[in-house]
Amino acid sequence: VQEANRAMKATELLPQTTLLLAEIPDFRSTREHWHASDLYALWREPAVQESLREPLARLEQKRGGDQTFPEFLKLGPTEAFAALVSLENNRPKFIGGFHYDRSDADARRFIEAREAPLLAKAGSAKRETIEYQQHQIETVNAGHFALATVYDRSWFFASNDLKSLQALLDRLDRRTAGATRGSLCDTAAFTTTTNNLPSVDEGLFCPAPHTFRVQPLPLLTRPLPLPVLAVSDQVAPLPL
Repeated sequence: VQEANRAMKATELLPQTTLLLAEIPDFRSTREHWHASDLYALWREPAVQESLREPLARLEQKRGGDQTFPEFLKLGPTEAFAALVSLENNRPKFIGGFHYDRSDADARRFIEAREAPLLAKAGSAKRETIEYQQHQIETVNAGHFALATVYDRSWFFASNDLKSLQALLDRLDRRTAGATRGSLCDTAAFTTTTNNLPSVDEGLFCPAPHTFRVQPLPLLTRPLPLPVLAVSDQVAPLPL
């Protein structure tokens, strides 16, 4: 059962109404291919490193020795994604997560170390643990900000909408009729457009352009010129 859950991809866990998806299907493979690329070899050239020594030093100083990415790699991430699943009533609903090879306790320590400064600023944030189908969902509510997170079988998921997170867990547990029925990968538009992609992707950026044309993001305060893309009014995955 655990191997079956591990095999499920982000496109199988997200609803078919997903508006925007950014995904790295195989984190290790992507990093290996990047390190073997000509561009990375050029980056490692001594002359290039010397020319960038001072700017990189200033950047490192601003980061204050932040070790977020190196520590994230220690978790053994295998897949990561972030998605906009709804814009209903002009309220964006996001969900994201990553799969890791280390223990849930290791992942929790990593996440909580990044949450602590944010929660300290919130001050009056209300924390609660919700039991859902044998899952322990942790919620944080601070005014207009809400976040629900869960650790389960080497997955970490986070969303600003509790119901969206619960629906994802239902698919992960295969409680719905047909493990992927109603998911993003089950839509005709998605399967039609992904048939032309290579079997191994370094990354995937998948927008639903017709939704943003009809219902623009509420963050836009004035009309902006939008690029015209040669895509249909359907989900349009773009290989990176």
